[in-house]
Amino acid sequence: MTPEKFWAQVNKLPGVDSCWLWTGNVSGDGYGMSGIFLGEVLVHRLAFTLAGEPFKKHSGLVVQRHCGTKLCVRRSHLYIRTTEEMNAIKKAAGIANYAASTAKRKKKSK
Repeated sequence: MTPEKFWAQVNKLPGVDSCWLWTGNVSGDGYGMSGIFLGEVLVHRLAFTLAGEPFKKHSGLVVQRHCGTKLCVRRSHLYIRTTEEMNAIKKAAGIANYAASTAKRKKKSK
């Protein structure tokens, strides 16, 4: 997917720090998805990469959003955490661990 095609599917809400919302495909659990090469990727990861930030899947890192909005792809709302940090946060909040929730999402998208 070219950057032009990607950004054509984003609704840039007005406001200095408003979310930029993905309007393309959405997974069953509400995350933006885009078909690219041989599979699908979460669009907030793709937005992070398009902004020139290196991100490798299965690197032990996850891209998160400060705003908490699943469809937001605005670079200033995105940041990196380790999987361990994410699991600790989710455990403290009473949410299933990150690895289990990711595996469940992958099964749904097939």
